[in-house]
Amino acid sequence: INTRLIVSEILGPRCRAFDSAEAFLASDPPDSGVVVLDYLMGGMSGLELQKQLGSRYHIVFLSGEAGVDTAAQAFRHGCVDFVTKPVSPGHLVQAVGEAIRAHRRTERAYSKIARRT
Repeated sequence: INTRLIVSEILGPRCRAFDSAEAFLASDPPDSGVVVLDYLMGGMSGLELQKQLGSRYHIVFLSGEAGVDTAAQAFRHGCVDFVTKPVSPGHLVQAVGEAIRAHRRTERAYSKIARRT
């Protein structure tokens, strides 16, 4: 299953793929959004990138090798879902959809706060 293809079909033209966490960071990413991360990437790990991105990003993790401790750590840092490979397209669609909904709720909350100040 080509995970990049599935995610790009869900998000359409707004979806961008990067070969590494460093490439993502060098792309001048937006201040918030939805990110699908693999736990094991070349260079910086998915967990390291998650910590750098902070709470304004809604993250879905994918991994074929991470254990329960890694998943627990990802959830402690606020990931929306932790999907194990091989992933079914339906599960990935559901996880990314939930991350998009969570992101929209957060953005609405930030907008309300900004209007009050």
